[in-house]
Amino acid sequence: MQIVILKPRNQFRKEDLKRLDKLDAHFYEEKVKFEEIKELFSDNEKLLAVQPLFLEGIFESLPIEKIKKIKNLKALCLATTAFGWIDGKWLRKNSIILANCPGKATNAVAEGAYFSMTALLRKIPLLIQNGWKADYSYMVGEEALDLKVGIIGLGRIGERFAQICSRNGLGMSYWNRTKKKSIYKADSIKNIFKKSDVVYLSFATDKSLEGFINNRLIDSMKKSAMLISCIDNFVYDREYIIKKVQKGELFGCAFEAEDVKTKSLKGNIFVLPDSYYFSTRQTRENESKILTETIMGVVNGKPVNVVN
Repeated sequence: MQIVILKPRNQFRKEDLKRLDKLDAHFYEEKVKFEEIKELFSDNEKLLAVQPLFLEGIFESLPIEKIKKIKNLKALCLATTAFGWIDGKWLRKNSIILANCPGKATNAVAEGAYFSMTALLRKIPLLIQNGWKADYSYMVGEEALDLKVGIIGLGRIGERFAQICSRNGLGMSYWNRTKKKSIYKADSIKNIFKKSDVVYLSFATDKSLEGFINNRLIDSMKKSAMLISCIDNFVYDREYIIKKVQKGELFGCAFEAEDVKTKSLKGNIFVLPDSYYFSTRQTRENESKILTETIMGVVNGKPVNVVN
């Protein structure tokens, strides 16, 4: 089986590289266009491992139209925890394995969300927009202590974020699509948006959830509240939320994106580059280990971390 990896060698642990080199895996070291990956169009049976940061278009880089052009694809192994950016149903219908890297960035993303919350409370976006010149006529911040935090999606990341927040004196509640045993208070999604000072979006997404966080929920939030997201932007109306912040109808919002920047906006809107939340040394090491295990599982006929 031909192994094609869109991720530089220097982002793998030495022990993982040894295992992959025995498979004669071919690495693409720099960002590449889909059409330039010549191995994908050969007749050989193949496994494609993808870190989307190294494929032009990132999370928009592999629509189903492109995947259909890959000849004799047996498995698509993602270096991401998120898998909603891939059409897993089509892959399943065509007996192609789709696997991800579960749990690789749990702590990193949760800490990143807490960092974003603190940045919004201290109005760091306004400082950035003003060329790092403090103007205390409108840059007076807020403190986190005693705030009420509502988490939408109490998975690994949501639970870790709850732990960090509760240890710092914040009240916690959550909504989850399935019942969970948790020390935190479960509540309805409507109540969380209506009552929380901070709403954190942290759940697995796919295209079926487009618009799931509707504008009625956003309108129910307190003017003093903020929204923090580590999920795909298609789940909510990003422009609507931005305008709410700019009109003073929300305290702030934070999300990842490549098409807008904090300094080009007005208002307490904290925009981080795609994948910034999980960009830590520990996450990279976890990704190397899990992705390698996933590849080896497919090669050995015992696939792991399959999501379709």
